[in-house]
This record gives sequence, structure tokens and C-alpha cells, in this order.
Amino acid sequence: MPNVMKVLRDEVTRLARKEVKASVSKVHKPTVQLKHDVASLKRIVVGLAKDNKRIQGMMDQIVKPQPAPTPEAAGKARLTGKGIRSLRRKLRLSQVDFGRLIGVTAQAVVNMEKKSGPLAVRKITRAAILVIRGMGAREAKAKLAEMKAVKMRAKRRKTKK
Repeated sequence: MPNVMKVLRDEVTRLARKEVKASVSKVHKPTVQLKHDVASLKRIVVGLAKDNKRIQGMMDQIVKPQPAPTPEAAGKARLTGKGIRSLRRKLRLSQVDFGRLIGVTAQAVVNMEKKSGPLAVRKITRAAILVIRGMGAREAKAKLAEMKAVKMRAKRRKTKK
């Protein structure tokens, strides 16, 4: 009799497993798919976090806090056409590049250089010129390159949208 009981128990166990397997198989595939999706999303998040950190580092390098001239110094600074021309030549920049650096057009730079006596320029332009006075040629060219890179990235973002 013990043999029959064992066979009967084994058969009940086998049938129970078969029933469980049949009921679980309906949710097994979607569960596996969800696990794959979650793993994929985790990889994407890690990649985005790395990109974010890299971009933040680049932005920290690009947007270095410039020593802003005090309003008193900006008001007292004497800017002349001759001084603008000598500053531009010291930095080894064209009139176009110098204009980009201070935020004016090339024609405005030409007009500044032609004028004799003190220049009447906007406060923003005056502050930009005073900041540039403290730069060297390499720094000025690097800043121009950064400005061009930022502009290209902005163009790419616009074209993607």
C-alpha cells in the first residue's frame, strides 16, 4: 500500500505543477518583457546621467564667471578709437571677430576705430571691452571658439525640433 500512496502523491504533485505552470505562463511573458524594459531604461538613465555630467562640466568651462568691472571703473575708463584699435591688434583679432567678442557688428568696430577722442558706447559694450582688456590673445581666441561652438549647438537644436 505504501507504493500506491507514493504514486498517488507524485501524480497529484505533477498535476498541481502542471496547473500552476498553465496559470503562470499567461503572465510569464509580459513579466519577462517588463524586466527587459526596466533594464533597458536603467541603462538609458545611466547613459543620460553621464552625458549630463559631461555637458555640465563643459558648461562650467564655457561659462566661467568673468570679473565684472565695477560701475565706477566702467564709468571712469577712457575708451578711444586708438585704444580700441591697439587692443584689437594686441589680441590679433579681425574687426569681425573683435565685434563678436564685444557684442557689436564689424561696422561698429570700424566706426569706433575711426573716431577720435573719447567714445560714447553703451554700458554693456563698455563693460565687455573692459573685460577683454584683461585677456590675452589665446584667451580671446578661445572665448571666440567657445561662442561659435555654443552657437552651433543652438543651431543644431533648432534644426532637430
